[in-house]
Amino acid sequence: MELKVFGALIALIVYRILMLLLNIRSIVKTKIIKRMNMIDVVNDKKIYRIFVNQSFPTFVGAVLVTPVMMILIFILKNTPDGIDQVAYFAWNNQVYTLAIFLPSVLSGYFISKISFEKDSARLKVMKYIKYNFIFGFGVVTSLFFLKTKILEWGGKEYVINGSEAYNYMLLAIIAYCLNSAYGSYWISIGKFQIGLFVNLIWATIVILLSFILIKEYMYTNEVIFISLFVGYIFIFILQLLFFFNKRKLFL
Repeated sequence: MELKVFGALIALIVYRILMLLLNIRSIVKTKIIKRMNMIDVVNDKKIYRIFVNQSFPTFVGAVLVTPVMMILIFILKNTPDGIDQVAYFAWNNQVYTLAIFLPSVLSGYFISKISFEKDSARLKVMKYIKYNFIFGFGVVTSLFFLKTKILEWGGKEYVINGSEAYNYMLLAIIAYCLNSAYGSYWISIGKFQIGLFVNLIWATIVILLSFILIKEYMYTNEVIFISLFVGYIFIFILQLLFFFNKRKLFL
């Protein structure tokens, strides 16, 4: 089974560059940069504080997923039949990526809603978690009944070797949906460090658990989705503790 891994990485890089260019174009069109004296910006210490306390944590948290997934694929690839297992994982991962697309988009909408109504932010985030869970449950239910068809599109061997991973992938979707509203909440109330801390914890759990399971217990592709599910459930509980903790955190 031949995999064009290098081509996939190039495509990912090109995609990121295009998104960066589109964002820069949007900024230029608003003429924000033209209205500002860049020398004043460079000399303004507030800009650096905003970058360190807000922009940098948000940026690092947002880009963690791609390197984590690349590390997981690398670990899986170095198992006895690693190339085949990566292929089975990649097929299910496409379904997973599509399923979590809408919750990811909605998180931006939630940020704007919570930011403009900070007094009711705590109440609203619980409501958004409920909405995300309902949406995720609906998606997972639909994908469960379409399981055989989706796997057959990849090939008969995917039905046999990708079925177990598909089941864990459905659990990971539900767990992701539960967490997506929290990501919006921390940003909207200015607790950027909590968001970064939670993402780092998630990345550590997913990588370590995948490494342990793959090296010590099993060599199959469902390990990655098991790790994703466990990681998301852990940080959901952790964020609940932060959410209900009345003491000020990460000042």
